[in-house]
Amino acid sequence: MENPNLAIGVFTGIILTKISRVYAESAVEGNKRIYVIQGELFFASVTELLPKFNYEEDGIEEVEINLSHSHIWDDSVFIAVQKIVTRFRESGKQVAVKGMNEANTELVGKLRNKLGPH
Repeated sequence: MENPNLAIGVFTGIILTKISRVYAESAVEGNKRIYVIQGELFFASVTELLPKFNYEEDGIEEVEINLSHSHIWDDSVFIAVQKIVTRFRESGKQVAVKGMNEANTELVGKLRNKLGPH
């Protein structure tokens, strides 16, 4: 007899993989790299998000991460964005995160209160 929980787990994994696609477009304006992130951002998409950035790019002094075409669903994304910002700052780059919708801004505020400063 097959285990129905295994089938549910496999099905859930397939669905999460399909909806967790994260797209990143980037452009350079002078010494500034602008990343536009698109997609639903949650625990299943974090591993796909982190390698989309070039932290050591020569000639780039500023980085803008635009989240206006994405939605943050949980704290794993908030922590991942903090890691991305930290890595850019450690590389000597100024970083700005822009374009969060009202729901994202509210979630980040709640998480900042819950998790404290990092």
